[in-house]
Amino acid sequence: MRGGSKLGFAGLVMAGGRGLRLGVSIEKPLLKICGVSMLERVVGALSSSKFVEQVFVAVTGYTPSTKARAEELGLAVIETRGLGYVEDLREALEALWVTHSCRDVVVANVDLPLLSSDVVDEVAEFYLKSGAEAVTVVVKYDDYVKLGFKADYPFKHGGTVVAPVGLNVLRADIARSGRELREAIYVYPQVKPLVNVNTLKEAEIAEMLICKHPRRPPH
Repeated sequence: MRGGSKLGFAGLVMAGGRGLRLGVSIEKPLLKICGVSMLERVVGALSSSKFVEQVFVAVTGYTPSTKARAEELGLAVIETRGLGYVEDLREALEALWVTHSCRDVVVANVDLPLLSSDVVDEVAEFYLKSGAEAVTVVVKYDDYVKLGFKADYPFKHGGTVVAPVGLNVLRADIARSGRELREAIYVYPQVKPLVNVNTLKEAEIAEMLICKHPRRPPH
């Protein structure tokens, strides 16, 4: 997968979850933060990266409106069965490798509305230099929760409690098989670009971090 001035990575937005914690009727990827949907924010960060050649959106039967919006935006859509995040990711990686010959993939959850292309570039560069088959991006747990966000699955790394943020780079050709990958952990020094929005309260905080005049997200 090569083309133009890009460096041959695929970008994959995971946008098929049920978003139950959000507690609203709108699909989570379509929730607007400062007037722009989280889907479009994450797609924009990936597509503006100097590494990412093409962006794909993984959807399920739980997110039909997200699928329609992605197609309106001219994005390549991968439909998975909605069996769970790990299973859906593996299905998407299978499609990327077998159908599109994509090896190196930047995977971003759709609930990262503050993600930027600069962050994507830094993570991709770390991946290339590390020689690992996968990179998991984490932030310091204490700094994350101080902003008002709930961290899922915290763990200790190098004596510090960290939290994964839903941003990874990995080898699709290996990950699709289910084999454990040689992994490197990247502790990103800034928390704000990597906050996850899973609730309306977190959406409000994200708006305050982005907008000059935040508005309460729709119920």
